[in-house]
Amino acid sequence: MFPRPWRDRALDRRELDEGYLAGHLTNIEVAAADGLYYRGLHHKDIARMLDDIPVIDDIRATVNWLRLRGIPSVICTLAWRRLGEVLAERYGFVGSSGPV
Repeated sequence: MFPRPWRDRALDRRELDEGYLAGHLTNIEVAAADGLYYRGLHHKDIARMLDDIPVIDDIRATVNWLRLRGIPSVICTLAWRRLGEVLAERYGFVGSSGPV
């Protein structure tokens, strides 16, 4: 079971999305607020949360193909930086970035 903030996340997330779409919040503000849900969580917990997200078919094979040809791949996300780090590790990107 995830910590309590994840159970209440749908309502908070909707408010953040609506505020962003209405122009009342910046991406950085949304990312900072969203990042509060990950504070204190272990890296393994965050990785587990991402187990069932949709990804491009054969992403690991593609990143590996590029790496073997000397082409580094970096994943950039509008989500929280720790999420990008998990995805970089999982799929073999050389690095990641995120707003917070």
